[in-house]
Amino acid sequence: MANNRRLEETFNDGWLKILTQTTKRNE
Repeated sequence: MANNRRLEETFNDGWLKILTQTTKRNE
């Protein structure tokens, strides 16, 4: 389960980066 937790964190981190890039592009 610990490995699953790490995967989830990596996934969320990736989404955060994508959202940040999209927001910067819209400015």
